[in-house]
Amino acid sequence: MNDAPAERSGFRAGLVEPNLVSILVAAVVVAAGAGGLFLGLDEGRAASHLGLLGAGRGKHAVRTTTEVLALRENPPTRPTVLVLGSSAIRNCVDVALLEESLAGVGDDGVEVVGLCSGGQPIAISHGILEHVPDDLRGVVLLGVGIRQFSTPARVDALLGQEPRLGLRAEAIDAAIRDAGAVPRNRAGLYAWDNRTFIVPRLMTGLPRNLFHRSEPFIAMPRRGRKPHGERRYAETLDRMRDWLAGYADNADRTAQQLDHVAAHLAARDGLTLVMIESPINPALLQEPGIAARSDDCRKRLDAIAARHGAPFLRMHETAALLESDFLDATHLRTPESSARYTERVADVLTRSSIGLGIETGVGRDPR
Repeated sequence: MNDAPAERSGFRAGLVEPNLVSILVAAVVVAAGAGGLFLGLDEGRAASHLGLLGAGRGKHAVRTTTEVLALRENPPTRPTVLVLGSSAIRNCVDVALLEESLAGVGDDGVEVVGLCSGGQPIAISHGILEHVPDDLRGVVLLGVGIRQFSTPARVDALLGQEPRLGLRAEAIDAAIRDAGAVPRNRAGLYAWDNRTFIVPRLMTGLPRNLFHRSEPFIAMPRRGRKPHGERRYAETLDRMRDWLAGYADNADRTAQQLDHVAAHLAARDGLTLVMIESPINPALLQEPGIAARSDDCRKRLDAIAARHGAPFLRMHETAALLESDFLDATHLRTPESSARYTERVADVLTRSSIGLGIETGVGRDPR
């Protein structure tokens, strides 16, 4: 005997004539349908629809994930510059302007893809690069600086519970293990393997985008505020000192992670690593404790550059940024400041030949 009509009538009853049994039947049917739709979310569908979840905090992690998935679905045919790093790099490298500035490189110019996200740890940058198509050709522009070298191990340990990328990667799992935590098992289903990334954003980002018509992605933080006065500078200085308190304990670990990134790219053809110095308010670099860490960080990056033949572009002086250009410790205040930084990066890349073949001396300031 076929029970389907009874189930359907129970489902309809749960909708129009509620009672405990019919409500349970309706709930089971809805839950099963939702579960099926969720598990049916593969990489291709995620590339098209994951952006609906990108609102509120963590929106840039959603954007970065969709950009990586889009690269996999439709790899660029032109040489490509991938820009990775934290919000400081996203704030100072204008992707559209960089692509425009590199239009004269090669026969068809280059494509520039922004893959930055807030506080992006090196492990996340490495995880992104694991998912880049094998036939992609060009440059990986990786923002690095003393903030990354001060990132405590607990940040990596939390990447399993609070992921910052909607893609699983061996480099991320390795960082989680090295930090003393255990990465989640994989089932081979995109949605299930990335459920701790998708579900929280499904609960917050989707309703906000559907009902409040919010813009899911904001390219840069608020701009145009006046440079900070003495009080705000003191607060910025205290915050920077708090961030850098873990430098001595974590710098070696971060340098090792960068070695792994460089080795990963060296093992594949077509992509050249260029490390670019994340901006810091020059006023902070006059503070003794911060200045010493910055100098040590530069020496470590010079050494990594020498070991792997991956140029390190020292941008503090090259971009000629002033204290008045900064909104806080690391973010630029105006589009004009970002344009100046971007144009200096473009100038270095066009004067050289990196993948596109850079002749900038390894570890040297390219001024």
